[in-house]
Parts: sequence; C-alpha cells; structure tokens
Amino acid sequence: MKEPNMPVATGWPHKSTVALGTMPESVSRARHHTTATLAAWNLATLADTAELIVSELVTNALKASWQSALVLPVMMRLRTDGRSLLIECWDTAATPPQPRTHAPDGIGGRGLELVAALSDGWGYHLENGGKVVWSLITAP
Repeated sequence: MKEPNMPVATGWPHKSTVALGTMPESVSRARHHTTATLAAWNLATLADTAELIVSELVTNALKASWQSALVLPVMMRLRTDGRSLLIECWDTAATPPQPRTHAPDGIGGRGLELVAALSDGWGYHLENGGKVVWSLITAP
C-alpha cells in the first residue's frame, strides 16, 4: 500500500460531505453525488476516474461496516482546491484496509490495487472510532 501523508485538510475551499447509509445502493448514490459535485466545481474531467475510485472505496467501506458491531452510515467527503480532488470514505471498522493482489476465485479483491493505480496518492487514518480511506487525484 502506498503510505504517503494525507494531504493537509486546510486550503481546500470546496467540500461536500454525504452520509450514504449501509445499503448496497449506496455505491450508486456515491457515484452520482461525485459526478454532480465535480460538474458543479468545474472538474468534470476528473469524473470518470473519481467514479471508479469512489465505487471501490465505498464498496470497501460498506463491507467493513457490515462486519462491524456498530450500525452507522458510511460517510463520503469530497474536497478540492480547484485542481486536485481528495476523496475520503469513513467506515466503522478501525482495521487497516487490506489490499489483495487477487481473490482466490479470480473475482474481486483488486479494488485497492485499482485505487492505487488511479491515484496520485492514497492511504488511511483512524478517525471517530473507525477509519478514513482516502485517495488524491489531480486534473491534467
């Protein structure tokens, strides 16, 4: 896993936070929220990459939360400085994300590998009894 320091949260003038719940349709809701938000921020060029990253991070957050004793919504926050986009997903599990190079059945298990390939940086930190997995992408 890449372990760069998370970008400092100050200096990000635009922020959007959404509670996604813990239902499978939360992934679709997160993608739509991301696309609409990036259009409003004039960052539509990042939408395709951001949607893929959001899909993986939210899916992982849902799976982690389903295994947790706490029933709290998965949260997603988007921040931008006008050029870079910071995507953050919070879940209730304080365990580190576990990238896998492949799943035994050949299906799934490559989400964080995809996030790493598409991101300029990614990592995680503990927050509010759970963890935030984040990804940073920058407009060309």
